[in-house]
Formats: sequence, C-alpha cells, structure tokens
Amino acid sequence: MSTPSSVADRPASSPEPDRSTRPSAPARYVRWAQQIRHRPLHSVTALVTLVLCALLLYPLTIMVWRTFVLNGDVIGFSDLERVFTDSRTRSAIINTAIILFTAGPLALVIGGMLAWLNERTDARFGIIGELLPIASLLVPPIAGSIAWTFLLSPNSGFANVLFRDGLGFFGIHMESGPFDIFSWYGVILAYTAYMVPYAYLPLAASLRSLDPALEEAARMSGSSPLRTFVTVTLPAIKPAALSAVFLVTVVCLGIYSVPSILGTRSGIDVMSTRIVQSMKFSYPPDTRGALLLGLVMLMVIGVVWILQTRSVRNGNYARISSRGQSNSVVALGRWRPVARVGMLGYLLMMSLVPLTAILFVSVQSYWTPDVKWGELGLQNYRALLSSSGPAGEALRNSLWLGTVGSIVGVLAAVFAALYLYRSRSWLARAADGVLKLPGNMSHIVLAVAFVLAFAGDPFRLGNTRWLLLVAFIAVYLYQAVLQASDALARVGNDLTDAPSPPATARVARCAG
Repeated sequence: MSTPSSVADRPASSPEPDRSTRPSAPARYVRWAQQIRHRPLHSVTALVTLVLCALLLYPLTIMVWRTFVLNGDVIGFSDLERVFTDSRTRSAIINTAIILFTAGPLALVIGGMLAWLNERTDARFGIIGELLPIASLLVPPIAGSIAWTFLLSPNSGFANVLFRDGLGFFGIHMESGPFDIFSWYGVILAYTAYMVPYAYLPLAASLRSLDPALEEAARMSGSSPLRTFVTVTLPAIKPAALSAVFLVTVVCLGIYSVPSILGTRSGIDVMSTRIVQSMKFSYPPDTRGALLLGLVMLMVIGVVWILQTRSVRNGNYARISSRGQSNSVVALGRWRPVARVGMLGYLLMMSLVPLTAILFVSVQSYWTPDVKWGELGLQNYRALLSSSGPAGEALRNSLWLGTVGSIVGVLAAVFAALYLYRSRSWLARAADGVLKLPGNMSHIVLAVAFVLAFAGDPFRLGNTRWLLLVAFIAVYLYQAVLQASDALARVGNDLTDAPSPPATARVARCAG
C-alpha cells in the first residue's frame, strides 16, 4: 500500500504555495468588505478636510493679494517708506522687539525651571505642581490683564494698598505705588506670566519621557545638579526647547489683550495694537499699512520656524527612549525646601492671586480698595444674567460662540484627523501642511485676513457673529486636529479595521 509522499520527496516543479503571502478567499472578501464600508466615510472626511483647507487658504490669499495689489494699485517703495518711516510704527516695532527679547527669555527660563523641578527632582508637588504652571491658560488674556490691573494699579490696586498699609506701621507713608502695572516692568510681567505655560508644556513633556541614564551617569561622576542640567539635560531636550522658543515667539507677537489694556495707558505701543489701530481707529482705514505689519510678523515667525527646523534636523541630541519611565530623580538635599517655597510662591503669585482678585472684585458693588465686607454679594452676576443691554448680549454671544464653535470645530477636526490618519496620498500631506498654518501664525494676522476676506463682498459677514465663529474655528483648528490625531493614534488598527456584522455574515456565506 502506498503512503503519501513527504514534502522533501515532492518534485521541484511543484513547490508548496506560500500561504503567508497569499491571502485566503475569506481574507480577500473581508478586505473587500472593509474597503466598500470605508468609501463613504473616506469621501466625507476628504470633503471636510478640503473645506477646512479652503477656509484657511482663501483669507490668507486675499490678504497677500490685497497687500501687494490694492484697488489696482501695485505696492511700491513709497508705501513701504510711508509705513516704516512713521514714528509710531517704528516705536511699535522697537517695543515689540524689547518685549520679545526680555519677556521671551524670562518665560523660557521660568518654564524650564518649573518643568525640571516638577519632572526631574524630588521637589515636585505631584498633580498640583503640574496644574498650577498652566493655570493661567484657563483665564483669557484679557481677564488676566484686568486681574493685574486690580492688583497693581498704582492708586487702587489691592497689592499696593496692602503694601502701603504695611509701610504705614513703620512710619513710611505713600500716596500711590510702590508698584505700577502701567509701566515697562508691568507689561513685561504680564507678558511673562501668560507665556510661561507655552514654554512649560513642551519642556515638561520631554523631561517626563527622557531617559535618565545620562543624568545618573553625570551625577555618579560628581557633577552638581545645576551642571548636570546645563551640560546633559538641556542638550538632550533640544527639540522641545526649540519648540518652546517657537511657541513663545508666536504668542508674544500675536497677543493683543495685554498691550491694549496695560500698554496703552503707559504709552507702550506694539505691532499687534498698531495693526488694530490702523484697521479700526484710522479714517480711512490704513489697510495696506496693517497688512504690511502683519506680513512682517509673519516673516519673523517664519524665520524662527526655519531655524527651529534646521536645528532639529541637523542637531546632535539625545533621543527619548523607552527607559524614560524611570523613577530616578535628582535629590536637591538642603535646597529642596528652598526650591519648593520658590516654586509655590511663583505659582501662587502668577496664577491664584490674579484669579482671586478677579473673583473678589466681581462680588463688589464697584471696584474700591476700601473693602466693605457687608456689601459683598452676587448682585453683579444677577444683573449680568438678566441684562438685555450690551453686557448681556456679549455674554450670550460668547456662550453661543463657545458652544457652537466647539461642537462644529471638534467634529470638523475629527473628520480631518481621520482623513489624514487613513490616507497616505500627496493630497493628504499637503492638507496636513495647510491645517498646521494656524499653529505657525499670529492670531492677529489671521484676524486681519478673515476680516478682509469675509467682511465684505461676496460674503458680507462683517459685524456678525458668523464671522467670529469662522475665525475662531480656523484659529484653534490646529490644536483640535493635533489632539484628535493623537487620540486616533492610540486606537489600534484591529479595532478600526474590524468588519461589521453584515460583512462578517457575507464572508461566512462566501467561505461556505
């Protein structure tokens, strides 16, 4: 009786088929069913992404076009001379540079030290220490500027009044001050407080995931904590440091609330306020001057972005490894209490105290340093909620923009992130670059672009909240797409590619 031949006895002309590279019939049907099922979703996500890209490119194109060709008049040397020889423009450019090169480095140093103390030393405060450095992000810049006014106004600021009362016990009497928020150091203080979170977030994330082996080796070799931080830690987190520099530059150039509230009274004009003055408070509006200043800001941000990209690409820095989850921290020894007191004091002064000042004034009948505790109440809140005037309308508009804008913006960002996640075409790569534009531009420049593009013909959205809605969605689109992409990256392909029950039934019938 013959027996089946073994694989080795088979002739070479009929090799065993490689089943690992050739999908079986049910697998092919599953793949076909998945493609059919994803086609409508892919089309919808592609359409949403295209609309979002057009929403960003159209106003920017209009802005550039109207800068160089305005009402048929091509820009010339006379326009450049008129704008950049104006004394107010020169003063705004110089003031912006001063703030950028003073408040910017201060924010980077403070944010870096807070990140290092929280992530790499035994002076950390846990969850409290992680939340307090970014607490100022929970307060809008305009509210934060008003809070600093309540605290450090030279005549009626709460901190100044308390300080003068304290000096009165020692026979020192002052009528105003000693601090003045409407000054150079006051403006730089407010700028720094608002920019520290943008420096802290990328640095803290990088330090949290950094492999501590090099730091441990440096400490075992006798290096001090400060020398280890300068010679080992900083070079290892170079990409995050450069990202922090870029974010601080964008925020510093684009912020408007701080200089408009604190700088105007002190005579400190910056480029963002100068752009708004040219568009809103000049007659006729100096559109070309505002656009030229906006392009200057855009070029500065572009130069910083190019330098950051080249430094990261060509730099020699340590890579983040999987051993970054080590619990090894730097023991500060006798400096630990000093570090904790300094960190807690800064966080209280820059985050909680201004917020407390806003809440305290909100329960007063009117702002006064002479507090009458019996008159504190919620009458201001009741008046605001029941108001039919400008204050009530502003509140309703803000609630409408926040609700509708967040829902529409998040849904659009999810669709766009899904398209970018699933598509590998050149169109998806181009769309990814376009959607990143708001993150690399000043908000004041984007605002000017949207006013020029949508306020007049053919859309006529000027003086409507629809223009605000479109602009808000565009400004914060980059962050929403980034967060949605990060969430999609955490979802495994085995879940997203799983066939639906009808597809599974069809595959079973085909396999049968």
